[in-house]
Amino acid sequence: MRKFALTAFAGCAAAYGTNQYQPMALHAKSMWGAPSVVEYKRDLDKSNLKLWLSKKGVLSAVGHNLVLKVNDWDSKISMNSSGECELYVEVQTPSIEVDCHWVPNDKGKHDGLDGKKVELKPMENWAIKQIHGTMRGKDILQVDKFPTVVYKGKAVKKAGALNFEGTLSLKGKDNSLACNSVITVEADMMGAPYFVMKGETKLLQSNWGIKPLSQFMGSLQLKDEITARWEVHFVAKYD
Repeated sequence: MRKFALTAFAGCAAAYGTNQYQPMALHAKSMWGAPSVVEYKRDLDKSNLKLWLSKKGVLSAVGHNLVLKVNDWDSKISMNSSGECELYVEVQTPSIEVDCHWVPNDKGKHDGLDGKKVELKPMENWAIKQIHGTMRGKDILQVDKFPTVVYKGKAVKKAGALNFEGTLSLKGKDNSLACNSVITVEADMMGAPYFVMKGETKLLQSNWGIKPLSQFMGSLQLKDEITARWEVHFVAKYD
């Protein structure tokens, strides 16, 4: 597998580091005369989108910090001949479910929030079912009325990273949201390029009219802030 270094998201990947290959525009025709690439779609098998939530309250010692996973979602990057790029993400809210819970652990093998290490642990089925029932109900996601969440953003190149500035439509409300990502660009043996995009963003549930999960008269709660993390592999579609 040949690897490119991303120079700027004007649709260009730098050369391999030798004079043999010149920077290649990702929307341009390949040396074999392939059609121009105008869109990149998510590779279903290699991508993931997860939501990290933290607990609070006087009974937080008996509660859980949660990691939720999104099972049914779509994402694509569209590019024009000038290298301008747009991101579209659509999540099916009934597919959001508990993945595990996390506990702080300096010797943990996983990266948690704010650069701290954590340990990931499975949850009991009864607890998962209870959380799913509350999360999908009218007080939080209300999945029967709002079955999708949609994000639309435009790329802004900043200091070697690729940021998207756009709008998140959640539970009938639209709010601005920036998504920060790092992208590596690779090419398969036929020279067809694809992206691997990793990043995260933080959002407040209350900005979309959602009251964070609360039990025992507020003694056990989840914090308002959610951290969304993704690793998305985009493969090219040709016109």
